[in-house]
Amino acid sequence: MFSYKKKNNSALSLLAAGLLLTGLSSCEKVIDVKLNEADKKIVVDAVLTDQEGGCMVKLSKTKKFEEDNNFAGLAGASVSIKDETGAVSQLTETQPGIYKHNTLKGAPGKRYELTVVVEGQTITGSSTMPQPVHLDSVYIKKQKFFDEDEIFANIMFVDPGGIKNFYRVVQFINGVKSNFNFLMDDDLSDGKDFNSTLYFLPDDDKKKIKPGDAVTIEMQGIDAAVYKYWFSLDQSASGSSSSAAPSNPVSNLSGGVLGYFSAQVVQRQTVIAP
Repeated sequence: MFSYKKKNNSALSLLAAGLLLTGLSSCEKVIDVKLNEADKKIVVDAVLTDQEGGCMVKLSKTKKFEEDNNFAGLAGASVSIKDETGAVSQLTETQPGIYKHNTLKGAPGKRYELTVVVEGQTITGSSTMPQPVHLDSVYIKKQKFFDEDEIFANIMFVDPGGIKNFYRVVQFINGVKSNFNFLMDDDLSDGKDFNSTLYFLPDDDKKKIKPGDAVTIEMQGIDAAVYKYWFSLDQSASGSSSSAAPSNPVSNLSGGVLGYFSAQVVQRQTVIAP
């Protein structure tokens, strides 16, 4: 048991006052944090889908810490995609940094190569489009989440047995894309039914699903390299990786650039939240 004598109260009071003054004065100290300026890197966001109009490549550069997050496209690049037969499709720059092909679509099981030439640098990458897995249904369900009633979308589909599959799910609420990725593989569920709740956690109440909202779910079938990219990006952003230092996601592109090239199959369903 700890005790002290009453006559020491004045000394303790003076000590406490001194500590308080020290704390108050320390709060006024200005700390100048020196941020190292890293060289800007090219960022590639490249997608080829199994649907017409789904081919798009976005090019940009990383920004300084104090700059805004608005997209600043990297213009004047040559962007092309080659299929297994050697046929090359050239993409057209529709606005600065955005390159599209209105009719090009991929075929499941085929491998595609991306080539980007920009600022004297050649960037290459390849991706194999997986076989589609049918998205059976999307439904909305209310449930308790941290003692709050929240509304979440749910998806149901059957994973084909004997085939390694990777999935990325994207959610749109009234046409606005959520900022989070929902990733799945079939390591423990090969050939089984998936009935998964999409726990997208918005950073404010305006981005939550509310009754009457139109919720669109896009399920992407992706290859192993693209899954690794999104998984490593998520780990780095959430601080879940084993390293305390942030790191760049694992890219499937050459040249030390950031980003990815994904040849993916896509399915969408829209439901209205009750």
